[in-house]
Amino acid sequence: MMSRPHCLTRYTMSSLCPRSPPVKPIHLQFLLLDSSRLQSILDTTSQLSYALTQLSALPSTSQASKLVSLMKQHAAITSSITVSRAATTSLASGDRRVTFPDTAPPSPNRLAEWGRAMGMEAFIDNSSSSSTNTVVLAGKVLVLDIDIDGRVAVKTSFAVGNNVPNNTPVAPDLDAFLSREVSRWVETAKNASTGQLSSNTEDPSVEASLCARSLQDHLRYLMTLDSLAAGEGERGIRWFMEAMTAYQYFTSSASHHPIGCVTTVTYGLSVVYPH
Repeated sequence: MMSRPHCLTRYTMSSLCPRSPPVKPIHLQFLLLDSSRLQSILDTTSQLSYALTQLSALPSTSQASKLVSLMKQHAAITSSITVSRAATTSLASGDRRVTFPDTAPPSPNRLAEWGRAMGMEAFIDNSSSSSTNTVVLAGKVLVLDIDIDGRVAVKTSFAVGNNVPNNTPVAPDLDAFLSREVSRWVETAKNASTGQLSSNTEDPSVEASLCARSLQDHLRYLMTLDSLAAGEGERGIRWFMEAMTAYQYFTSSASHHPIGCVTTVTYGLSVVYPH
């Protein structure tokens, strides 16, 4: 039997053992399970129960045996199709996405465009006396004011439950996290648009594209939290605030972590893993 080429073997093994996906911002796995998936499981269970009931009522004849054989064949074909679809989805998802060079300079219009793509209301406010253009991105609960002209600044507010004094940050950790991510994109986009090489070995245009994708992923995840918060009224802001409370707790008591533990910090959440 002819052996498979080495490159094909290596590709097959890497497909069987994919790399771990990057940690999502504000990482909470249980948020990803929505009611539609639960309903799909209930529907499938109901159909399976009905099919087994009908099958048990069939008389024990050769025709019934043939029917069972055909059902097994159909189940095997369906399973193969499902596995193929899962493999196709895996190849097209996450870190396997194609990265195209991005040489466009940073602009408020791009941020507004990304916000609209995520389902946010977006507009550019240039009513202030200064030359700064503020990009306003608003969900049903979350509102972001982003300035990228000059010094990058992000201010978070909520459409409900804003019982804080004026000019007091509502979510300072979220502001700092988004300011850092927007600053990364602005810097890399400027380097890519001017052809200036960065300190990294990465192509500036590719680096700018990766930063832009990362920022869009953050906005997409925040909109997931926004949809959860929208159904709880004033209590909905807990989806943004409780993670920050946990982050502050773990960082303030970092000295109490046992030796041999690794602390992974993402926005609003610090998770301690045994090492």
